[in-house]
Amino acid sequence: MSRPMGDSHKRFLQTMMSNGIISSVQAKALHRHCCETHGAHFLPDRLEEFIDVINTNLQPMFMHIRKGTSEEDGAQHYALVNMAETDITRMSSDYADNELELFRKTMDLILDSENGTASSTDLLNCADRLQTKKMKKKETEHVLNKFVQDKWLNEKQGEYTLSTRCIIEMEQYIRTVYQDLIRLCHVCHNIVLQGQICENPECAIKMHYHCVARYFKGRTDPHCPSCSDFWAHEIPEIQPESQNQSSSARDVAAPAPSTSATRRSRSFTASLHWNSNLFQHDDAPVHKASSMKTWCVKVGVEELECPAQSPDLNPTEHLWDELEHRLHPRPPHQHQRLISLMLLSEWKNSSVLHRALTSTPLNTFGMNWNTDCTPDLLTNISA
Repeated sequence: MSRPMGDSHKRFLQTMMSNGIISSVQAKALHRHCCETHGAHFLPDRLEEFIDVINTNLQPMFMHIRKGTSEEDGAQHYALVNMAETDITRMSSDYADNELELFRKTMDLILDSENGTASSTDLLNCADRLQTKKMKKKETEHVLNKFVQDKWLNEKQGEYTLSTRCIIEMEQYIRTVYQDLIRLCHVCHNIVLQGQICENPECAIKMHYHCVARYFKGRTDPHCPSCSDFWAHEIPEIQPESQNQSSSARDVAAPAPSTSATRRSRSFTASLHWNSNLFQHDDAPVHKASSMKTWCVKVGVEELECPAQSPDLNPTEHLWDELEHRLHPRPPHQHQRLISLMLLSEWKNSSVLHRALTSTPLNTFGMNWNTDCTPDLLTNISA
C-alpha cells in the first residue's frame, strides 16, 4: 500500500505546480522548509524518497515529478510532467494555434541544427510561412519572449535553444518524432543538443559540454573515448557547485521583469515564507485576461497554476458532469428553489457522486473532499 502524502508533501507539490520546474538547489531548500513548517521529520539525504511518495500518489492523475539535467551546466532540475500527453498539445490551453505551429517549427530548426540552436532571423522567416496564421515581426518577437518567460525556450544573443523544462517534459516526444536527428551523449546517454562532436567523420560521437569537462578533467592529452583520436576541441571548465547554487539563488531573487515570470518566481519565494493559501483557477480565457493577471499581481494574489488538461486534479469536474447527466431527463424549471431541491435529491441518491469525491487520492488544494464536499455546500442555494 502506498504511503499517503502529508502536508509537507502537498506544499512541495503546490510549489511544483506553480513553477513547473525548479533546480535541485531550490528543491533541497523547499524540502527542508516544507518539513520544518509542518513538523515533519527532515533528513537532507531523503529528497528522492520524499518525491517518490508524491509521485506514487500522482500516478492515478498521470503526472510525475521527473529529474533532468541542464545542457548548459549539468545542474540537476525537477519538473512536474503530464504523463497523459507526450507532445506539444499539452501547451494548447496556453497558446494559440499559430503560436503552437511556431513552436513546432522552432523545435524543427533546433533539432535539425548541429549545435542545437535556432537564430532569431530564421524564426522570424518561419513566422511568415505559418499555415495557420502568419505573424508579423513584433508579434513573433512577443511570442518568442513568452516561450522564454514560460521556460520552454532559452535565448542568448539572438540564439534560441530548448530549455531544461522542455527537454524533460517532451523527451519522449523528441525521441519519437526526431529519432533520426537526435544524438545521445556518449558519457551520460541522455539527449544532447548542445555539445562537442568528435572530428573523426567515422566516429562523430557527441558529448555535452559539462560531460566533456568532467570526462577530460585533469587530462593534458585528451583523446576521443570512442575512436581514440585526439580531441581537438577546447575543454570547457567545470562550473563549481557553489557557483551553481548562488546562480540559482539569484534566479529566484531577481526574476525577469515580466508579469508571468514575476508571478512564478514570487510563487516560489512565497512558498518558503507563506502561511496562507494559493488561489487556484483554471485556464478559461476570462481567467487569463491581461486585466485579471494585472489585478492579481497588484493585490498580491499568489496563483496556483493548473496544468493543462488535468481534470483529475479537481474531482468537481466529474461531479458536475454527473449531475448534469442526471438532471437532463427531468423537466426544466426556472424556480431557483426547485432546481436546488433537484440538485440535493440527486446528490443524496447517487453513489457515483460520492465516489467522484472520495476517490481523489490526494488533497492537493488543501480541501478535504471526503468531509468538506457534502450536501451542506448547497444549503445556501436552497435556503
